[in-house]
Amino acid sequence: MDNVHIGPAPLTDRLMRATEQASDADRRWFAENPGRSHRMRRPMFGEVPAHPDFLTFVLVKQVQPGFRVRTAIYADTPPPGEADEASAAWLWNSAMASQGVPNG
Repeated sequence: MDNVHIGPAPLTDRLMRATEQASDADRRWFAENPGRSHRMRRPMFGEVPAHPDFLTFVLVKQVQPGFRVRTAIYADTPPPGEADEASAAWLWNSAMASQGVPNG
């Protein structure tokens, strides 16, 4: 076992491109939706690992313009439509709390 990686997935070229595309899309989305701080969307291809039994979503929190953080969540049913600010914020805070991060 000479090639063992412990920790987050290695940053491959494909992952870097997907992350850059997602970041650009999120930047544009928040610029077009200035009253929002949270967003839930489907991931860009290769952005996050897919789960074989669940739908994958990305939660995005804009901390300030130009600085956003993301996390993946997995659900067994799709949301009824675009998550509003309150719903996306609740999902973000719930995801952070489940990871031991207070006040997301």
